[in-house]
Amino acid sequence: MTNNNELIIRRPVYQQEDIDRYYDYAEPDKSISRSVKNKYKNFKITSCLKKSLPILDWLPNYQWKNDMLGDIAAGITVAVMHIPQGNNCNCNYTEKA
Repeated sequence: MTNNNELIIRRPVYQQEDIDRYYDYAEPDKSISRSVKNKYKNFKITSCLKKSLPILDWLPNYQWKNDMLGDIAAGITVAVMHIPQGNNCNCNYTEKA
């Protein structure tokens, strides 16, 4: 037993101009690359990095001799206050047997 199924599709052949006319297509005023270029023409990678990593902005101006002692004292104070507080919060959430 042979199965000779056949599918025939007949459709007209369109040209690009016919499709443009049918759908009222109009050329865009600017190309995409030109609009992207105009949007990002003032983009600076250094500005983007400084906004993402603020240390890059203030580290070159950091005054090591004047500021280091105060920053170490502040770091120790924060550690002394927040580490026990964090442990206390952690103990409140543990299961009690």
